[in-house]
Amino acid sequence: MERALYELDPLHPPFQWLSLGYPLFFAGRYVEAVEALRKVPEPWMEPRLLLALALAQAGETEAARAEAAEVLRLDPAFSAEAWIANDLYQRESSSARRVTEAAAKAGLPICAEPPDADASVQRLPESADPR
Repeated sequence: MERALYELDPLHPPFQWLSLGYPLFFAGRYVEAVEALRKVPEPWMEPRLLLALALAQAGETEAARAEAAEVLRLDPAFSAEAWIANDLYQRESSSARRVTEAAAKAGLPICAEPPDADASVQRLPESADPR
């Protein structure tokens, strides 16, 4: 992805920085993920969330909490549990654990709260509410 953005298509659409932010985040390269994600112009929910997670893992707690506040402004019912359930993560995968850990550090809710919790969502181990 880095080669694609920096060498093969240096005039890529700016939203493609998100395509670099994801693999950097999941590779544990948080500072680099933050650098890439900060280049996304007019970030919508997804890049803001990933930026909050990367900032939290990079130890930039204050900046992570500011981004987390924006995530919650955009989606007041946000929870890591619902995000994981509606994305490509397997519930107990290392990717889901990485999102959950970073969300907690950023100050984002982990568990969906009833009535926001969708009954079809498999609960994370961190969620005490059995269905």
